[in-house]
Amino acid sequence: MFRHLPFFSYLCTHIMRTIYHYILIITFFLLNATLTSAQESSMPTSEDESTIVEKDSIRATLITCTPGTDVYAHFGHTALRIINYTNGADVVFNYGCFDSSQTDFVIKFIKGETDYVVNGEPADYFFARYNQLGFGVSEQVLNLTQEEALELANLLVINIQPENRGYRYNWLYDNCTTRARDMINKAINGKLAYKNELPSLSARDELHECLSNDSWLKFGIDLLLGTEIDTLAPRNIQQFIPAHYENDLDNAIIINADGSKRKLVLDKVNILDEKDFNKVSDTPITPVVVFCLLALITIALCIYDYRRLKRSAWFDVILHIAQGCAGIIIAYLFFFSVHPAVSTNWQVLLFNPLYFIYAGYIIYCQIKKKKDNLSLFIAGITIASLIIIALTGQSIPLPVYIIASIILMRTITTTLIQKH
Repeated sequence: MFRHLPFFSYLCTHIMRTIYHYILIITFFLLNATLTSAQESSMPTSEDESTIVEKDSIRATLITCTPGTDVYAHFGHTALRIINYTNGADVVFNYGCFDSSQTDFVIKFIKGETDYVVNGEPADYFFARYNQLGFGVSEQVLNLTQEEALELANLLVINIQPENRGYRYNWLYDNCTTRARDMINKAINGKLAYKNELPSLSARDELHECLSNDSWLKFGIDLLLGTEIDTLAPRNIQQFIPAHYENDLDNAIIINADGSKRKLVLDKVNILDEKDFNKVSDTPITPVVVFCLLALITIALCIYDYRRLKRSAWFDVILHIAQGCAGIIIAYLFFFSVHPAVSTNWQVLLFNPLYFIYAGYIIYCQIKKKKDNLSLFIAGITIASLIIIALTGQSIPLPVYIIASIILMRTITTTLIQKH
């Protein structure tokens, strides 16, 4: 009798969310009618910033959250906040919402087919949740005219309607930060100019900055992403990291139609301090440490095998099965995923499922007491793969060099043993 409860719970939740979104839509449309009729009396007539603060009846701000310990939270978060001083509404529009319980979520995420939605929620709820999670939250008050603030509110209201809420998430080109940025750019009646110097960074450099305290995730990303993130990134690409976009806004100016200028950010406040339990700390057992230890074991085993002129085939079988397993993920992303940068990952030459065949060949040679005639060929393929990857301009992580060295040590040792 209880088997339908999960569906009933989901249905009730969906209905409540839909009702809440329509309440937001109605509230903001009523606000728009009120503000439009009173716009002339509420518009500031002076360029003095304090006058703008006092007379604003609608305020737009950018919310930036510090990184968290979860994988999806490592890079921080961005949201937009609309405050209506006329009716007391205070809503945060969040483009980083997804349903992890949806069918085949993990598979869709790996394939780059994850759909995110924008949600609107009371600011108090948003800040209470992030405070409980331990995130730090800062707020930049946007120096928009009432016309621009109203336009931004209109855009967000249209965006949270059920038929417009969803979008295909792309962590590099279309994420919570770039969506908020695009909404701000559309609302501004003028040209936006960034005054801070553009750093010489690639997207990989930015990712490394965010993952400086998580060496395993950093290694995983370096293993999966290719040359596309190794070129110097323009400003619009660098802004996919929330902290970078926040820094850009600090010194940005709006050039009005008449040529006058005003700062985009009127004020910046710290709303929540980051809590210690939310800070990411790296483990001392890093990928470099692990693979260096494996390399030392490999050296010892190669010396042992050469002295007795007998191959430890079990080690080589495990090594190439692991190489093939990594290759399944890399090759799948290379050929089938729509994630950015994975289709230019030339490490697929070094890690691919074909190494399962070589592992099987080693077992065959051991059973039939035959020579491994492919060991020297595998050594040549490994060296050639490293050269080709380097020529494409792709950054090769240090653990991959160590893994390649382990493969070379084993294949060359096997060749030398068979010669004797």
